[in-house]
Amino acid sequence: MEKIFTVVEVPEEKKVNIRTYYLTGEADIWWNTVKDKLVWPEFTWSKFLEELRAKFYPIVVQRQKEKEFMQLKVNGNMTMMQYASKFTELSRFVLELLSSKRLKMRRFKQGSAVYIQNELAGQPILTYQELYERATEVEQVKIELRALNLINQKRKGFEQGTLSKSVNQKKPSPTPPKSHPAGSTEPYAKCRRTHHTTPECRVGTNKCMWCGQRCSKTLGLTLPKGPSTKACSRTGVCNEQEGSCHL
Repeated sequence: MEKIFTVVEVPEEKKVNIRTYYLTGEADIWWNTVKDKLVWPEFTWSKFLEELRAKFYPIVVQRQKEKEFMQLKVNGNMTMMQYASKFTELSRFVLELLSSKRLKMRRFKQGSAVYIQNELAGQPILTYQELYERATEVEQVKIELRALNLINQKRKGFEQGTLSKSVNQKKPSPTPPKSHPAGSTEPYAKCRRTHHTTPECRVGTNKCMWCGQRCSKTLGLTLPKGPSTKACSRTGVCNEQEGSCHL
């Protein structure tokens, strides 16, 4: 009913007659009992609501609703439409706090989200309905910007992933070490000799030039007497001498 009165701009002195016309059941019986005892025109719309609440809402319930109204704020996933609906529902319990249009608009703005308060600050808003519409417009713009930002983030992540994949595909594979075929006439870089019997030059590797086994000195074996003798698993003597390459 409050919404109807607001939309059609019903004069204050006519609200009681219009509202009581639609009373039914116990409320209608109560009104028919008390209406002749009331003093007119001092019995205003605000006074009518007070009497109605006192009859059908216990004082404990009223105090609870007043507290709920004072703590009402937009939080979590609450939309402006949900907030406005709750604000209107609880307003009837705190009419003395919303005695003027200005106070009602101020309280509504205080309970809205901070970003909405910031956007509406300084704007010349004259009515509660205009305030509500402006607030929902600001909310809708934020929702659209958030969705657009999410799309851009996904697109950016996709482009970065595609670029990284492309770079990895173009990255050259490591070139395996070049080996010389046995008997090659191309000189080796280590010894500058040709006609090796193995694909690799074994100078400085502690391997036998013939069998490729590690030198017995490295393996900790007992060697024949002689300062430069190293055992070979095939010939019994090592074919590697420091500074030379045996073919």
